[in-house]
Amino acid sequence: NCTLCGAVVEGQNLSSEVTFAKGAGGESAAVGQYVTDGSRAGTRLSGGRVYNQVDSHEKSLAKGRDEIQHLVLQLEITPHGDTIEGAHRLYRIALQRNFTRGRRTAQVAGTCLYIFCRQEQKPFMLIDISDVLQINVFVLGGVFLQMCHLLRLEEHPMFSRPIDPSLYIHRFVHKLMVENRDFTRQKQNAVTNTALRLVKSMKRDWMQ
Repeated sequence: NCTLCGAVVEGQNLSSEVTFAKGAGGESAAVGQYVTDGSRAGTRLSGGRVYNQVDSHEKSLAKGRDEIQHLVLQLEITPHGDTIEGAHRLYRIALQRNFTRGRRTAQVAGTCLYIFCRQEQKPFMLIDISDVLQINVFVLGGVFLQMCHLLRLEEHPMFSRPIDPSLYIHRFVHKLMVENRDFTRQKQNAVTNTALRLVKSMKRDWMQ
């Protein structure tokens, strides 16, 4: 309808009745499309047979969630559930705005997870995600910048200011402790404190 005068420019009639048409071979076939309540892609009727169409939107959402869940479990990001849900909310926005079109699901899912980690100040870097996905970190970085533009995050303080390196120290020291049995708790504390002092010194000297 015209928003000014109300004239109908184009219309489409909907009917609750199923109609049939004769095919080239003389057979009867149901025409039209059956749309269920809340569905996006309905069920097509053709040749008297019913074909269920998978809702591509829901399928894409599920695929994105699977990718995010895989990353969260591989990187051991905790809490698992909250992280998956938070990143998946971002993926839902990306899908609604057609950001997934022309991009691999893994790239968008990884970007959503990284943005969520930045928001929650979780000690995980883009290269951690790219290693799991086996994607070039610069390619993933490009997708990240594009999504920041989509979500208008470029000027957000969380993304415009440098990342505090001290966020990663405890994670890396813990990894050293896991991989080296001789790395005692006392050594862990000593390494952590030394690293924190170095970071503090670098900040003071504007070296980050």
